[in-house]
Amino acid sequence: MGADLYIRKITETETDSAWNSSTGYFRDSYNHSSVLWTLGLSWWQDVASMLNDRSELEGDNLVKFRNMVKDAAQHFPETLKDLQLKNLSAEGENPIQSWHDYYVSQKILLLAFLGRAIELNTGIDCSL
Repeated sequence: MGADLYIRKITETETDSAWNSSTGYFRDSYNHSSVLWTLGLSWWQDVASMLNDRSELEGDNLVKFRNMVKDAAQHFPETLKDLQLKNLSAEGENPIQSWHDYYVSQKILLLAFLGRAIELNTGIDCSL
């Protein structure tokens, strides 16, 4: 389970492949691998209240959410024990750095996704 976001203008005008494209779709899981978790934000508490009655994030609320993501400081697991407590993989040469890199890249992808919707002057369909 997770938050599934679709840029309306892209998914309305392209074929089914748009539902899986990196430009028209963003997914964030409801677990400790969530980028929103590292930002101190919640899909249910922070984002759901900004959606319209059709579960769309648009206009001023879309810009507000993008700014919330942009301005939020990220907090990462710091020890192997932190990873284990959150059921995150502690495998590999430097698992803590790997998770930090993952979270940073997810924030960058989410900001690019939100920026793309704003640039296209369209809303985001949200399945939360």
